[in-house]
Amino acid sequence: MSTSEGVKTEEKLILGLLMLAALATPAASDEVDDLILDLKYGQADIRANAAFALGIIGDPRAVDPMISALQDEDERVRSLAAISLGKIGDPRTIGPLITALKDKDAAVRGEAAEALGKIGDPEAVGPLIEIIKDEEETVRLGAAESLGEIGDPDAIEPLAYLALKDTDSGVRGGAVKALGKIGDPEAVNPLVAALRDCDPGVRETAAEALVKIGEPAADVLITVLKDEDPDVRARAASTLADIGDQRTVGPLIEAH
Repeated sequence: MSTSEGVKTEEKLILGLLMLAALATPAASDEVDDLILDLKYGQADIRANAAFALGIIGDPRAVDPMISALQDEDERVRSLAAISLGKIGDPRTIGPLITALKDKDAAVRGEAAEALGKIGDPEAVGPLIEIIKDEEETVRLGAAESLGEIGDPDAIEPLAYLALKDTDSGVRGGAVKALGKIGDPEAVNPLVAALRDCDPGVRETAAEALVKIGEPAADVLITVLKDEDPDVRARAASTLADIGDQRTVGPLIEAH
């Protein structure tokens, strides 16, 4: 997912180097104070750069000013503040980031979703499930991926019945990957269904996820060896071979 259109890659690299250099000197504390002042009182570009730089430094003093920046009038500042809060990972930011999931700007909503996944608190599961229905695919993808990072089994059903039926293949792929990360046996049936997805990348990701789940997926995959679609049978067989469960040897030989 892109960070912010308002900050170019070159600018970010330069800022990163400057911040790393600042950390290596006694002046780092003053640097943080200056950046916080820039974030509060600078012009929009300066506020955006400060929000980005404070995330690289990761000083906890920046948390409260960055929470305030989630309400900034400029969407670039709000987006970069969300990214930086995710990097810092302070639990105080969970509520404000959940609020940012309703921001009018899609980039801000997406970055807030991604930040919540990095923090990994189960409190974010319900709000992230809600934005799986967002109008923007980048936001839906961010929500799906973050639900996978948090790993709460309560996310399996909405991932299966909303994200896996999304019109965007990227969102479906993100949902499949998330189900694999959650790793619960309840995710097996949705992942097996994803072996039939029209997108080859989604099918491949589903197979990889099933291999990660391992033995609990084997019984269902054995039944798929009798599917009427030869391509589906082949994917099931390949996945079973990768799982390596001894019980599957006979069914694989029979299906060959």
